[in-house]
Amino acid sequence: MAITDVLTAPPPAIQETAPPKKTGFQLLTESRITLKTEVPPVIPSILVDDTIVCTEGGLLVVSGQKKAGKSNAIVYILATALMDEVDTQKTLLIRSLKQKKDIVYVDTEQSPAKTKEFLNRVYRIAGISSEQKKIRFYNIRKYELEDRFEILKALLEDAATIGLLVIDGIADIVGDINDLNKATALGDMIFKYLRDDMTLVTAIHEGKDGQGAMGHIGQYLEKKCSGTIALFKNRVEKVHTIKCKMVREGNDFDDIKFVWNDEEKGFMLCDEDYKKQMKEMETKQADQELKSLFSTIFYEKTEMERIALRDRVIGHDPNIKVTASTATKQKAALRRIDKALETGLLTIVKEDKRNKIYKLNKD
Repeated sequence: MAITDVLTAPPPAIQETAPPKKTGFQLLTESRITLKTEVPPVIPSILVDDTIVCTEGGLLVVSGQKKAGKSNAIVYILATALMDEVDTQKTLLIRSLKQKKDIVYVDTEQSPAKTKEFLNRVYRIAGISSEQKKIRFYNIRKYELEDRFEILKALLEDAATIGLLVIDGIADIVGDINDLNKATALGDMIFKYLRDDMTLVTAIHEGKDGQGAMGHIGQYLEKKCSGTIALFKNRVEKVHTIKCKMVREGNDFDDIKFVWNDEEKGFMLCDEDYKKQMKEMETKQADQELKSLFSTIFYEKTEMERIALRDRVIGHDPNIKVTASTATKQKAALRRIDKALETGLLTIVKEDKRNKIYKLNKD
């Protein structure tokens, strides 16, 4: 080799060596807490009905049935983190303390169009009209499993500017919710990088039994979180419920029920006035159904004997199951007749020990 080649050749690459792994004794020593240990105070970051469900440096798990309204809880967690004053009657009693740092939302489930729609909703609730640099929304649904994991890791490793991080669809980071090893690896990574001044919110589906978040990842996060709330929906009454599953600070909050309001184009709390209104509507609807039933039965009749009326109720009432036993059908029909008498829809025109004859009271 010529001397010029030696002089102009790049220096050999320096081989970086990994730092030696700490011993168990070293780890034990550095993890000790004493009266003189300086640690950040417990600072509430998210409240539901004035109950602390999450603190800075903590994790909130939001679970729920499909289409039960998890997004409604999350949208208010995000929006109120941008607000100076919050009227919790309009936010389902949910509020975050205002964030000075960045607010980051990661969507693993929906289309980009739905993510943008959700972003617009956050801005609208918060009363903000212009783009804010501190609000960062990401849609990572299209990426492969390993890439989604790396994206989350990158966010957590460089989280000095993040105050609130929401992962909507944490199960999509592990792929198989029942893979214990992947669930543990994800959980360990989250708590390794979770900063003391940051709040993390994860959304995950509720198990079919309604007793907790799905899979090993759900169980892992629930064990180490600051709090867990779950959302359910009564699909018959169309009423949503927010339940307190667990909180580490203070007492549980009572169930919060809410419904969609067509006039307001949004969800509203079921207050006492609303509950009274719903009860009146249900009673009115039930009375109308009863009137319609007996009007059909008495269409060509003016009076009817008890047994004949009972059998016609069985044949016309859609609420009496065809597959039910004869005794069950007869009892249900007689209850309907008694209800019609109670409301004044029917009158007994003749009665003896063996029989009763009924007449329909027409308007």
